[in-house]
Amino acid sequence: MNDRENSPFRGDRSTQNLLIVDDKPDVVKTLIRYAKRLANFQNIYGVHDRLGAIDVLKEHHITHVICDWDLGDKYTGEKLIKDWRIQVPYIQRAIILTGASSEINLSQQDLHTIKVDAVVDKATDLKTIFETLLGYEEIVFREDHG
Repeated sequence: MNDRENSPFRGDRSTQNLLIVDDKPDVVKTLIRYAKRLANFQNIYGVHDRLGAIDVLKEHHITHVICDWDLGDKYTGEKLIKDWRIQVPYIQRAIILTGASSEINLSQQDLHTIKVDAVVDKATDLKTIFETLLGYEEIVFREDHG
């Protein structure tokens, strides 16, 4: 058996799914609302803490993650994403959102080491946040996004 078969993190591997983790419900709600307008993701999950995120990761094939830097407990987005990237090998892209980006000084090497694709300020417009998450691939809006 390989690492993927031994992993407790399973889920349907046929779709692109997004997990949003932030301890502020308003942030999760706003990001979900925008993400639902995109055709890039089949399923979108929003949770407010590490344990909720682990439950989602165990049940669903999460390919993209947006995680808050400071979740209000002893875990940082940096630590969580680093661990998840090891445990959940099918995560394609993961970014950290922060309200204090000026306090976070990570080099490209640091980002590579912790397996984070980017750190983005929460004040950044939503389109740019999702372009960063998607690796600057084209954002596709759903026909019925209104």
